[in-house]
Amino acid sequence: MRDADFIEWLTDSKGLSRQSALCYERMVRGIWPNDPSGWTSRYLRGRPPGTAVVVKAAVRRWIEFSGKKPEQFRLRGGRVRSHRPAPRALSTAQHKAYLAGASRKGEPVRTILLLLPKTGARISELCNARKDQLERREKRIALVVTGKGDHERRIWFNEKAEELLDAYLKDQEPSGDFLFPGYAGRSISPARVRQVSSELGSELGFRVNPHTLRHTFASILSSKGVSLPVLKEAMGHVSERSTMRYIHPTDKELIEAADLADLESAK
Repeated sequence: MRDADFIEWLTDSKGLSRQSALCYERMVRGIWPNDPSGWTSRYLRGRPPGTAVVVKAAVRRWIEFSGKKPEQFRLRGGRVRSHRPAPRALSTAQHKAYLAGASRKGEPVRTILLLLPKTGARISELCNARKDQLERREKRIALVVTGKGDHERRIWFNEKAEELLDAYLKDQEPSGDFLFPGYAGRSISPARVRQVSSELGSELGFRVNPHTLRHTFASILSSKGVSLPVLKEAMGHVSERSTMRYIHPTDKELIEAADLADLESAK
């Protein structure tokens, strides 16, 4: 089985987006053809809670692609994710500390970590980005991606994000097709970026991960008056309801809201 064949089957026959297909293909690399159940159980040892759902979905697709029936295999392993509140956006002070800390990390993780809160991109979109996905339009750089539901969108780079990307490309001169290469000519793994962000959070004393940074991006735009329809497109969401989950009022905004409720001061 060639990697490209599996990816093509996932996109053409199963209707997965290319990003999802690449993710599934990456997950099942090294799978044991004669014992996918045993491989899954071993692979999931020590993995973070919640990983099992996606991994098992990828394995089931692989089994089906291999000409077998997924229901014939009992996939075990993995820890259940405990209930926890949705990620919160970083405060202004936390955001500044995060940027300073991320600036000290090695490439290409450094540039990815710095771009995440400036672009609102999903971690998979940046890690899998190819050079030919960059385009200049309206005198600005955009990364053209195909997201969930095969919805094409442009991730626009602000001036600071453009400077970061230009400096990275000039200093690192990445070879191959990927903007952020990893090993053996492949793109860098999102798991690697998550690991470094988690380690950075431990150093700083607060929780940090790529999803938190996406929440931070959305909350910053909302606080600056960006309308919900525009924010929805910037986040790559299909519905505004999804976007609303990413908007977290700051303490300052909540205090201002409380002051507005004071009728006596409004006289």
